[in-house]
Amino acid sequence: MAPATFNVLPVELVESIISFVDLPDICSLRLASRAFNDRTSHGRFKAFCQRREILLTMPALENLVRITSHDRYGRRVACLLQDCTLTGLLEESQVKLVDRGGHLRAPPPQLVAGEDADMTARQTELLTEVFRNIKKARRNDDKNGHNGISLLSLRVAVRQEDGVLRGAESITMNFLPLWDMAQRTFRIAIDALLASNLGVSTRLDVFHSQQRCSFSSRVFVDILQDRMAETSLASLTSVFSTLQHLDISLSGPHRASGRRITSEGTATQLTVIEQQAVYFMEVLHTILDLMATGALPTIKKLDIHWFKVHPYQPDTEEEEEREGESSVTLPEPSPLPPLSSTLEKLSTTSIRLDSFALSGVKFTTADSLLQVLQALQPSHVTLYEIVLPSGAYDAVFAYLADPASPVTSYHLDDLNDVNNGKLRYMYLFGPAKPKYPGWPRPRTLTRGTDEAKTAICYEMRPTRILGSGEAMNWRAARARKFGFLTASTALAAKTLFSSSGSRVPAAQLARPFSISTEYIVARSGH
Repeated sequence: MAPATFNVLPVELVESIISFVDLPDICSLRLASRAFNDRTSHGRFKAFCQRREILLTMPALENLVRITSHDRYGRRVACLLQDCTLTGLLEESQVKLVDRGGHLRAPPPQLVAGEDADMTARQTELLTEVFRNIKKARRNDDKNGHNGISLLSLRVAVRQEDGVLRGAESITMNFLPLWDMAQRTFRIAIDALLASNLGVSTRLDVFHSQQRCSFSSRVFVDILQDRMAETSLASLTSVFSTLQHLDISLSGPHRASGRRITSEGTATQLTVIEQQAVYFMEVLHTILDLMATGALPTIKKLDIHWFKVHPYQPDTEEEEEREGESSVTLPEPSPLPPLSSTLEKLSTTSIRLDSFALSGVKFTTADSLLQVLQALQPSHVTLYEIVLPSGAYDAVFAYLADPASPVTSYHLDDLNDVNNGKLRYMYLFGPAKPKYPGWPRPRTLTRGTDEAKTAICYEMRPTRILGSGEAMNWRAARARKFGFLTASTALAAKTLFSSSGSRVPAAQLARPFSISTEYIVARSGH
């Protein structure tokens, strides 16, 4: 009996075998037998090319330029690409905490200074060339006439000493280099998209799918406003003309000034929540301006996540003294026009969102959230870890339950308010389970089409439930997703350890961004 060969196997069985084989082995099998190559489709092979991660390093970008420039192979790879992930890369030495004087501190500035502006410009040029090659290939071969990619995601990774890449969500403490790399990655991505005129058709994910990774909202606002001023509206529209889903994760500046500029020109001190609210409103103004001017004409889903960071605070009197000697110009909140001016422009467009989600956001005025909901008219609303002034939820909930509103479903989770300067938790009445045993009532409420117009009942309580194992896990998960809110929340993140296995001091956990003054000064110009 002759031995069985691949050539006599049914096509369905061949495809099943191929589905378990890696790309290099598939290539070897196809090269080994012409008959086998003819009996296989390109389904599995295409799957490898449809999704690609691009590391923002010179060798990786230069190699990708070479591949996409190839007349046959490069054009084929470029045409298949649908899901692209841009990953900013850091070395472990740039984020690893070191023992400096008996305390865990950030590495010396020379180790975390990162790449200079010339390197960033060169990487932008290479990525632009890659995007142009992709657009050219798709324009020549794509029968649907779409010259862009479907999904663009931005991430940050750390390369360990053994060469293994780890996501930013696995880094325990030294966040500032990650935030710096995130803003560089965003800047490179936006500039390359605009220069190449490559469109993103379905979804733009700006660090939203990666926990504990974000970047300064001021950088986000400045970059987009600068590009809107430097380039024509047609350039922005051509890149985002078919974008349907925008996900972004942002945070306040690491060195917020903490001052409020009044109408009389005087400055008063801002609370932490007020600082977060001011910078979020800047972001909201920018996104709404993009929508009102037609740069996002087909947007259907908008998801904004806010990661809370504390402004820099010296750990010791010595660092505080050095901080006073080496002052850095800080970004200051400036008066913003009322939302009504932008919302009025938005009302003249045909934009109506299918889904609108806010998480980790703070508002200081009672009507801001309501105005945004009324203008965007989303069908589904998600509010997660929101802080509003006392009494502001009544109008929002009345709008959600109003039969005349377009809202058909919503998800409410971990809502809070501020009453006389104190944070209070919201407990919801409804058919839901508490987060863990010990809560008096649920803090989560999800309603679909059948129940969306039922009145939302709740109560606010200023006190916390006594701790338990489940409570500690909840607070730790909350800290990973939204930032360290209080000292007790930081202590709940009991899984954070130093590289040597010793527990990080509680004082440092409560202030995860309190690192050396030298690093702040070294990075202040970026």
